[in-house]
Amino acid sequence: MGKAKGSVRRMYPGGNTSQGFYSYYDYILDQKEAARMICIKRSRV
Repeated sequence: MGKAKGSVRRMYPGGNTSQGFYSYYDYILDQKEAARMICIKRSRV
């Protein structure tokens, strides 16, 4: 018996909408339960 093959879905849980940025991160994991957090910030040039 070999390992079953599956697929990987990579999604960004948020997006820019006509009403501004909307995030789904709060529905995935509470910040208090997270082992670590990585903040990605884009700087203006």
